[in-house]
Parts: sequence; C-alpha cells; structure tokens
Amino acid sequence: MSKLSYQLVKLEERCLKVLPFSWVIFLFQVGGLFLFYIDRRKREVGFRNIKLAFPHKSYKEIVSILRKSFLNFGMNIGEILFYSPRAEKVVFEEEDFLSKENGIIVGIHEGNWEVCDFFLAQRCKYAVLAKRQKEKGLDRFLNEVRKRNNLGVCFSLKETIRYLKKGYWIGMVVDHGAEENAPFIEFFGNLVPTPSGSVYLAKKFNRKIYPLFNYRKDKQYHIIKKGGCLDCKDREVNDVLREINTIYQDFLKEHPQEYMWWFKRFKRKKNLQILVLNDGRTGHLKQSQTFVSLLRKTDYKIEIKKLDVEYKSRGRRLLLEAFALFSGKRCLGCGKCLQMCLSAESFRSLEREFADIVVSTGSKLAPVNRIFSFCIGAKSVVILKPNIPLYKFDLAIVPYHDRSKGKNVVNIKGALSFPSHCEEEGEKCRRFFNLSRERKVAFFLGGVLGKKDEFFSNIEIFIKKLKNFVKEKGYRVLITTSARTPSWLEEVVEKAFRKFALTEALVIANKKNYSFVAPGFLWLSDIIFVSSDSVSMISESLSINKTTVCVFLEEIVNKHHRFFLSSLENGLINFLRYPYDFFSFRPPQENISEENKRVVRNAIARLLL
Repeated sequence: MSKLSYQLVKLEERCLKVLPFSWVIFLFQVGGLFLFYIDRRKREVGFRNIKLAFPHKSYKEIVSILRKSFLNFGMNIGEILFYSPRAEKVVFEEEDFLSKENGIIVGIHEGNWEVCDFFLAQRCKYAVLAKRQKEKGLDRFLNEVRKRNNLGVCFSLKETIRYLKKGYWIGMVVDHGAEENAPFIEFFGNLVPTPSGSVYLAKKFNRKIYPLFNYRKDKQYHIIKKGGCLDCKDREVNDVLREINTIYQDFLKEHPQEYMWWFKRFKRKKNLQILVLNDGRTGHLKQSQTFVSLLRKTDYKIEIKKLDVEYKSRGRRLLLEAFALFSGKRCLGCGKCLQMCLSAESFRSLEREFADIVVSTGSKLAPVNRIFSFCIGAKSVVILKPNIPLYKFDLAIVPYHDRSKGKNVVNIKGALSFPSHCEEEGEKCRRFFNLSRERKVAFFLGGVLGKKDEFFSNIEIFIKKLKNFVKEKGYRVLITTSARTPSWLEEVVEKAFRKFALTEALVIANKKNYSFVAPGFLWLSDIIFVSSDSVSMISESLSINKTTVCVFLEEIVNKHHRFFLSSLENGLINFLRYPYDFFSFRPPQENISEENKRVVRNAIARLLL
C-alpha cells in the first residue's frame, strides 16, 4: 500500500509539472475548499480553536478565517509538489542573521513551512527535526523532496545534535499540544503543552533561538519575518517558552488565516472556561455555582464567567425551545435563531464569549444553553429538568422526584446546593445584627404559588404558633423573606415580628439583602423553618445537617409533593401542616450533600473524558 501511494504521489507531481504554476495554485485552492466543506470534524475543531483564540470575533469572521486557512493549506500542498527553487517567490527581509553563528530556528506550522524550509536550505546549511508520517509512501516522497532541495532531515534528538555540531542551522516546530511531557505554557490565555526541545538545545550548546513566521501574499508569494533573537543563557525554560508563545500570538493576531487551526492544539489544555447563564433567579444561580465549585476540585484551572440572558418576549422563548428540539452539530458557527429570539444585548454578549462548558439551571435558559453550546462546540450542562429532552444535553443533573433517567442523567436528592463558608458568614451575621449567643430558630419565607386568601389565613396562624413555640422553648428568631415574596406578605411579616421581643434579625430581601444572610442564618440556628415552595433552601439546610422543618402554608402538588414524600420516607425533614401544632423535631437521618457530591463528581469525571 505504501509503495502504491508513493507511486501515485510521484505521478501527480509529474502531471503538475506540465501545468502553469497559477493553474496548480487554483486546483489546490479548490481542493482545500472541498476539504473545508466535507470534513466536518476538522471544521468543528478549527472553529472552536479560533473562537478560543479570538472570542471577540463574530461567527461570520471565524468561519471566514477558517475557510481561508483551508484554502492556504490546499495551495501549500500544491506548492510542495510543484516546488523548484524560485527565490523571487519568497521574500526574507531580515536574513542577515544567517551569516552569524548557527542557531535554532523555530516555527509553528504556519504559512507554507516546507517552502520556507526549502528557501532557508538555499541560503545556509540547514536541517530540520521531522516526524515520520503515518503513511510510509507519503513520508518517503516528502523526504525525497526535502533532500532534493538541500534540506537535511533528522528524526531524533541525537541526529539533531550531530547536525548542530557540524555547523548546521536547526529547524524545529513548537506545535502546541503535540508532546506528552511538555510544560504547560500560556498561549492565547490557555495553558497548553509547549515543546521545550529547542530551548534545551539552545541552553546546552549555547545557541540562540530565532522564531520565524511566514505568510502568503497575493497567493503566490511568501513573506518570512523574524520574531527577534532569544538568548537562553541564564533564563528559565518556561520563561523562554512564554516569550516564544507571545511572539507567535502576535503574529497570528495579524495573520490568523496562516495557521492550521483544525489540529487539536488545545485538546490537552489545563484550564477550563465555564460560562454560567443566569436567568435572574438566585436559587438557580446558586445551583450553577455549586456545580462550578465541584469542577474546581478537578486538576483543571477553572475560569468562570456569569452572563445575564434575556429573551425578546415570552413568545420568542417558546420559539427558541422549538428550535432547540432540532438543534445539533450543524449549528456550529450559526446562531441565527439565538439572534432572532434573544435581546440584542444578550446576543451580542453571547457571541463574544468562548466556553468549554456552558451551565444553566432551570427551564428558562435551557434552550439557550443547548443551542449556544452547539454554536461554539462546547459541552452543555443543565440542572433541574428543562422543557426540552434531556438527551440533548451532555449532562443533566435532575432531582429524583422528577423521575428522569438516561445515560447523561444524574439524579440527586433535592437541589444541588452546598452552602460554603457558613461559619464565616455566621460570624458576619452575628457582628452585623449584633446577635446574642442564645439558641435560635430561622424562618425562610418564599413566595405564594396558589391562592392569596388561603396563604394569608395560614401564615397568620403559623406566625402565632411560631411565637408561642419560641417563647416556650427559649429560642431567639431570625427571619428573612426572598425576592419572590410579594409586598403584602412582607407587610404581614414586618408587622408580626418587627417589635416582637425575641426577634433578633428581620431581613426583607426586596428592600435590603446581604449575601451572608442565608448561609449565616442557617449556621447560627438550631432549627430551620422553610416555606414549602423553596426546595432549594430546604436542600441547603439539609446539606449542612440542620434540623429542617418544611412549613405547608398552601397546598403543594406535583414535583414538590413527590420531593417531600421521598424526603419523609428517608427521614430527612420534618413537616408542619395546618393547624401547625409543634412537636419534637427530628434531625436528618442522613447527610444528602455527601451523596449528591459523590454522584456529581463521578458525572464530571465522565464529562471531562
């Protein structure tokens, strides 16, 4: 097979030699364009890499850069097959350094690196450290072309050193992500493996490093630029590599179409960029942030960005949910449906973002998560059951009471929420509200899901019973409402507790709220009372093993009811229903946070494979 492939390439070379050079360039341009359209995998990798390097560029600009990169690659192949020493086709503005002591020239497979090597071999004694091609026939042909153009070829470090000692200039690539044990150096803001062999040779044999960059001009001409002269003496290896990466970053910012973006240069990077989509609900944001906190336990450096997203209207949200049903990998680089359904500011903000993982909680932003993730080739994580099928997401974290199953589905108990720094926040609360050291109970009041009249009647009875309970048991009271609490209910609470002798802190969240209130109240209290609409707050209380009482101020059905029933079966929480007769409350029989952490960590490990 290798012999046949070699003969075919030789035949192609002979056929091309009879054609005008401009025809060859045109034919291989068409070939490059054909590869762009048929190789979806390379197109996906290339798009993601360009988006990672230039997140501010629009989808249209990125596709244009990628398309030009494939066109240039096609022309590069044609030039290698057609090549004969034609110095007038290559311009090297700073070649005087070649007359000095031999050193090491580095590159990153930009422009037509082979033509650049052929040109240098005509100017000085020059050898390159090459890698064997998998296809032996192609490898044989390529090395013949190199030797025909006076280019020395070595395949090991030992051979390279021998050439260096003979006075040859050495050419080496610093292709990111290629070496197994390379140090991780920042490149376009990402920690990627960067080969250090060139720096090792430079330091060992006291040679200088010359980064070169070549780019195409008017299709047939090549310009070679030098990126300075690096003296590695008395410098750390990583310091030199950082400078090399900076030089090539600057070159690629100016000529991005010259790079082979479709290779997996960033596959082994050690940082993950996480985009959290925020729908404005504090409980949802907390759950997304909890997921990110578990990601931080991995070996990756985590970078997080939160983005507020708004729809143009409720109708556009429903339309986007319909679009999400038909979304897929073909959405890469599109985003038209997002532009149609999101507010102009939200779409502009999204288009300027890059992410490895997109996270959202709840149903509202689930379609945005899924479509945007497809647009940039990111992985999508949804928390809580959305209105679109769960199989559409890379990972779905769903409470047991939603009764959802699937290979990508992880079931947890309650909400994904583990309050952090509770003790620290508790001390902030103690100082801020000047709290005593007496035993305390906390009451977290949410919103109204059903009828106002029923809720109003029940809350008045419950408040009366709560006051009697704390008086009899000798507790102090900490009370906070939420952003979902209506104004009429806030007035009821203020009237009842503002002048109550055992009230130590009363927070009306819609008037003035503090980040330390919820975790602080949880930490300081012995018993936590939570209105039945707040599954998230109940989960937070249980996650730090507090005695938790779910107060039914209205009838609760469907998924909330299933959650409460499953919790009762497991002895996790206490229930208090009308007429709110208090009894001896039991602490939770198990800690749900540890089990939830375990299953989510396992899911994260699978997600990052």
